[in-house]
Amino acid sequence: MATQGARVYCPALRTHYAELVSEPREDNFGIALFSRVPLTTSEVVYLGSAEVPSIATTVEIGGRTVFFLGTHPLPPTTANNARMRNEQLREIAAEIRRHGEPAILLGDLNVTPWSPFFTGLLRESGLRNSSQGRSVRGTWPTTMPFGRIPIDHCLVSSNLRVTGKRLGPEVGGDHYPVLIELLVPKP
Repeated sequence: MATQGARVYCPALRTHYAELVSEPREDNFGIALFSRVPLTTSEVVYLGSAEVPSIATTVEIGGRTVFFLGTHPLPPTTANNARMRNEQLREIAAEIRRHGEPAILLGDLNVTPWSPFFTGLLRESGLRNSSQGRSVRGTWPTTMPFGRIPIDHCLVSSNLRVTGKRLGPEVGGDHYPVLIELLVPKP
């Protein structure tokens, strides 16, 4: 993968995913969204004071406009990072509410489903955990066969139906991919 300016070029992915929104960075917080579905509107947004990018976009699926937010808050490795992560989670919830339903939030949220901050995100955003009614599987780190923690999440609005969820294969990073199948009801 090569970067040029504010764009990411990855020929293998671009063959199957023509749409791309990206914000490359030298640290662990660069972000990219590759999509087969045409993106209606897209922007890189900064939620909270941590100054890490998120991708906000909308897509038309079956006659419905679906809001999508991809994000990666800071890990809570220090008290200040934890404060900025929690601030970003609150701003994510406000962004989801501002756009309304249907909505999808996806990313390494650096929070487990048992955290009160995760519970607050669900409550404040109105989203639900796509793992609800399914087993919770650890996504990080890939180097541990046991003891992985679930910090990569897909949260969806109540009008979207989760028809499948599983972990993907190891792809070279320190997180396992989360593969979600969703049904978007017709308007």
